[in-house]
Amino acid sequence: MKNTILLFCSILLYQLSMAQQVSIPSIIKGVTVMVAFQGAPMNDPIQEVDDLMNKQNYTGNEQIGSVRDYFYTQTSGKVTITSTVVKVTLSKSFGYYETNKLNYVDEAIDLVNQNYPNGFLNLTPDPVDGKLLHINFISRATGRSSTNGASAGKFIKNNTTSQIEVGQGNMTFLGSSSLNINTICHEMGHSVMGWTDYYATAFSNLGNYCVMASAGTNNAPMPINPALRMQRHWIDNVISVSGTTTQTYTLTANSYTTIHKYTNPNNPKEYLLFNAYKIDGYYQSIMGTNTPEGLAIWYVDEETGYDAPLNPNDDNQYFIRLVQADNKDEMHDEFLVPSDVRGDFEDLYGSVNKSFPNGTPFRWKDGGEFGININNISSPGATMQFTVTARPNTIVASSDINGNISPKGTLSVANGQSKTFNFTPNLGYEIDQVKVNGFVVATANPFVLSGISGTKTVSVTFKRKATQAALPTPWQKAAIGSVNSSDFVANTGNAYYLETYSDAVGNGADNFTYLYQPINGDGTFIVHLANYNTVQNQRVGLMIRESLEPNATFAAITKTNMNGAITIQRSSAGAGTIENPNKLNDLHLYELHNWLKIERTGDQIKSYVSRDGSNWVKIENQTISMSSKAYVGFFAKGNGYTTYPTKVLFDNITITSTPFPTVSITSPTTGTSYTSNSVTITAIAAPSVATGSITKVDFYDNTTLIGSDNTAPYSFVWNNVSGGIHAIVAKTTDNTGKVAVSSKVITTTPCNSAGTKITGTVIGTMGSWNNSGNTRDKAFDGDVNTFFDANESVAWTGLSLSNYYNVTNIRYVPRQDLASRMVGGKFQGSTSEDFSNYTDLATVVAAPTSGWNCFDVSSTVAFKYIRYIGPEGAVGNVAEIEFYGTIQTINIAPTVTLTNPVSGSNYAAPANITLTATAADTDGTIARVDFYRGSTLLGSDNTAPYSFVVNGITASVNTFTAVAFDDKGASAVHTVNNVAILANAAPTVSLTSPVSNSNFTAPATISLSATASDANGSIWKVEFYNGSTLIGTDYNAPYEYTLFSLSAGTYSIIAIAFDDAGLASQPSISQVNVIANPAPTITITSPTASAAFIAPATINITADAADANGTVSKVEFFSGSTLIGTDFTAPYSYTWSNVGVGNYSITAKATDNAGAYTYSTIMGVPVTASTATITGPACANNNTTITYELSAAKRANATSYGWYFTGSTQSFIPSGYHTTLNTGNYYNTGQLCVGVSYSNAPYTTYCITIPKCNSAREGNTEEWSEVFVETKSIVYPNPFTGETTIHLANNAQMATIHVYNAQGILVEATTASGTYTFGQNVASGMYVVKINIDNKIETLKLVKE
Repeated sequence: MKNTILLFCSILLYQLSMAQQVSIPSIIKGVTVMVAFQGAPMNDPIQEVDDLMNKQNYTGNEQIGSVRDYFYTQTSGKVTITSTVVKVTLSKSFGYYETNKLNYVDEAIDLVNQNYPNGFLNLTPDPVDGKLLHINFISRATGRSSTNGASAGKFIKNNTTSQIEVGQGNMTFLGSSSLNINTICHEMGHSVMGWTDYYATAFSNLGNYCVMASAGTNNAPMPINPALRMQRHWIDNVISVSGTTTQTYTLTANSYTTIHKYTNPNNPKEYLLFNAYKIDGYYQSIMGTNTPEGLAIWYVDEETGYDAPLNPNDDNQYFIRLVQADNKDEMHDEFLVPSDVRGDFEDLYGSVNKSFPNGTPFRWKDGGEFGININNISSPGATMQFTVTARPNTIVASSDINGNISPKGTLSVANGQSKTFNFTPNLGYEIDQVKVNGFVVATANPFVLSGISGTKTVSVTFKRKATQAALPTPWQKAAIGSVNSSDFVANTGNAYYLETYSDAVGNGADNFTYLYQPINGDGTFIVHLANYNTVQNQRVGLMIRESLEPNATFAAITKTNMNGAITIQRSSAGAGTIENPNKLNDLHLYELHNWLKIERTGDQIKSYVSRDGSNWVKIENQTISMSSKAYVGFFAKGNGYTTYPTKVLFDNITITSTPFPTVSITSPTTGTSYTSNSVTITAIAAPSVATGSITKVDFYDNTTLIGSDNTAPYSFVWNNVSGGIHAIVAKTTDNTGKVAVSSKVITTTPCNSAGTKITGTVIGTMGSWNNSGNTRDKAFDGDVNTFFDANESVAWTGLSLSNYYNVTNIRYVPRQDLASRMVGGKFQGSTSEDFSNYTDLATVVAAPTSGWNCFDVSSTVAFKYIRYIGPEGAVGNVAEIEFYGTIQTINIAPTVTLTNPVSGSNYAAPANITLTATAADTDGTIARVDFYRGSTLLGSDNTAPYSFVVNGITASVNTFTAVAFDDKGASAVHTVNNVAILANAAPTVSLTSPVSNSNFTAPATISLSATASDANGSIWKVEFYNGSTLIGTDYNAPYEYTLFSLSAGTYSIIAIAFDDAGLASQPSISQVNVIANPAPTITITSPTASAAFIAPATINITADAADANGTVSKVEFFSGSTLIGTDFTAPYSYTWSNVGVGNYSITAKATDNAGAYTYSTIMGVPVTASTATITGPACANNNTTITYELSAAKRANATSYGWYFTGSTQSFIPSGYHTTLNTGNYYNTGQLCVGVSYSNAPYTTYCITIPKCNSAREGNTEEWSEVFVETKSIVYPNPFTGETTIHLANNAQMATIHVYNAQGILVEATTASGTYTFGQNVASGMYVVKINIDNKIETLKLVKE
């Protein structure tokens, strides 16, 4: 058993129908269907989509390759996938198919057959089921891309005369994005390759490192994980890594043909894989992330991460984890670190970590040590190396599943040393045997193995104790349903151990071992899952249930295998169970929340989880009616293994409850079937405390109160009971006001004569489970051996009637052996076909008998539509239904709406108002519509559209009414109130801008805005004045005008509003002042007038600037009259680099927000030629290695050297006061600099320029296309401590950015426009940034302190 310390995510871990590790066909030919929905046309040319899918070396739409190219590359040429591209247009919108749960794939296949009658050639069948292996759908609609499939029996023509069935395919919704293969390849990973999603943080999350984790860009997907490629036999060269031999291994980055593998000595299905990544090809730099380079170490378990063995004939999903080099596991802890689940710059080995295990928290799944020692992991590059240091001696320590040995796994021990082992049996177990090298030795705990040399094995087995201590009161163990006799529980203190082979908590009945104690009333129940193993279909948790019967009502909060936490409930005895009843998302986030809590208050049950037992997260609030007397406890279930149990250790148990009264029904008993319609009910009740008293006992038919008694013995005679199944409940109230509920008693009473059988047209949920043909009409076909079985959780079937009926009786038969599926189902009647309004006629409160059952119906309402709707999870499941009743001839009243005027509307007196109304009659015609003012009839209209004009209404508040009459005399009324007729009052206006007495700077732009209203009419216009001069008019709200270029002075701004009768408002006036704008101030603070520099110089120019009545918008820096840089934010600075010999005049110009400006100039800044401070070759050629050093004169009293090179070079290796350059294929002129710290002098930088030698081009014959330019981007701050921002030179264009450290190693590659932020995730030091905009490159030096 292992401790669940890692977070696993929400995912369906399905086993495919293929044989294990089935080989994918080498040639796969399929079909790609371009699907146009109504409202979402597919206008892309077929040839363009064909190229996207099939063209070799495809580069269209900026793709790295086509779908064919991608899979051909990823499989090392072993699989070629092509498809014939066709196009169809469906009859409905995508939303229509989604809303009505219709399979658009079926219609698409029908259209393919219709539009392409000749079919296709050589389509590839699935090697397992023979269906079409590859069918891909592409749409421009907006939806969630996913796998999908056709209904059973859908075929397309293949090879002229034969046909092939369409099975599972995939749909990619492109929306408005450009054509790209990223999502298509991911979905084909499901439909063609059979892989699950690997982005689930509670299971196996591969983040930005695999296409099956939805990783990629608009240019291509990321590569397929090597474990998946190896699973499908696509890797030719699997190199075994040994822990017993010292050896150095060399890896080629991004290799698809070779992988290095280290296998668990104790489990051949567990291993580590090693591969190197370098940003190139499909391994891309993903926008907005730190995509690392280096050595990836993958943990792989072929048995899906489960402790229990899986069926070897299944193609099980591999459990794959990236062993993160920073020894963290953020990729699997989405609850605490949601931003890190895609990976970060420290995930791969070679940069942040150069050895393994080196403190990693990862282990083999049994908790054992890896047993391998790796060091000297090289830095990222085209090739990488690592060295395995041999174990001097090996101990393999193991235990069986009934306890543990520590340390465990493959251990390295020096010659002659001793090793101490501790044995920990599970509760209820003791040590059986200890073996060394297969031989039984004397048992001691702890056990010491001395004088170690060579390889040894130490193993321990455990056995159950012959006798188990009795459970402490009030704890008990119960077998719920049928359980394995080997199930058992044990305890010590407040810890309880449960071991079970049970496999059923759900459906209509449970089979599991329950560790519980009885409770009565409300309470809070807490438990901690201290330890549990993982098996398929596992559930481990806390439960409250009404009885110990297998079909009892219950609520539970449970942990699931690699899927977080979930609630389960059975809302009434015999009903089906529902997992996650509120359909909550993201429950996988709670994988590490091993504290569980249930709070019960009446019929409200709240479920919680926690990581620490203090901070709780509420998962569900369920309403479940159950008896006050209940049973709370712990449960577990697995997959029904007969040799491998589910094991759980519960501890830190807290159960608190409040004393409640008790009540129980003594007669009748459950199962009583009456021959008459009179039932006598008796009950006993007791108060919550001995000194209390019972106030009353109420009796209910399910939830309907039928009677009460306040005197013991408590009883009630229930007469005229309607026929059918009844759930009788007693509720008692004591003198403290507490209410207790009894268990339900299920009885049956006879039904009256059926009457006339009702017939009609079958309506309801379309389709059937797995396209089996068990559709909604089967419930009305007269055959009790057929049944309705839908493909939706909540489904219904019913009748549309030709007339209105009063339903008097219902007869029905449940599906054979699934009667419990009807518990909670309802029979309903409605006057609308969509049942937007309905009346419940009867509810199935308990599992019906296997034959005919019935209900008497007391409703007197006549219905046009009747139905049966099953409970959630039942998917229909009824065999036969018969409705009986009497036909009703009724006149349905018409409908009428007074559309004008509307309630609360205002009119100016005298008012002329046209009253208008709409009217309709579903079973006849409209005879007339009468119009009223108050109670006074104004007039009538017998022809649509219905209207009447009333004139000259004086000031008043009115009510108007429309009354519609149909041809049979029925009527309908609609009234509107508070229609006000107002005497005309002047409108009002208010200038909201500018505010009076506000100041502006010349030349001023002033925005005028005003609000205006009219109490009894509407605003015609608002006029704006400057003093007495009309300057503008606005006829529509918001009322606005703008004044431009106002000179200094005082202005009177006026707004006047006019209403729809031409009446003007009082003016709204604002006085504003426009003042002259003084220029800003500026002073150059660096360099000073006495400063001197040596070429090539770097001159840091700084300036102080301010504006007394505004803000400084920018500071520009000039050399003479040439602009060399601009800074928009204080402190204002510019770094002028590579300044040659000369005498310079430096000027700073400050401009304020109003356009005024001022200069500051430093004259005569000298830059003189340097003496030879750095010695070495005067120029460099391609593919040469050259060395430079700082002259001896400049090394005196030097304490450290910081070399850097700006330019293109293959490698750059500094060492003390000298450095070595390897120029590579593409050398161009660069600058070499060294920053020197002195013990007795300030930090000084020396630089030389190393041009390209004037010789013939060497090395690679490709042309060097980059053009280097002077720096035009602006960086601030620099140096920096946390991060810095580069304002890119042309913010309208996309720039390609590469960042190198002082050793010339690429640390970041990305694209950006506008601004680029750097530095948050890198160490202190010097960095060189190369910015490529339109093939023009500029280079910046950054320093992180």
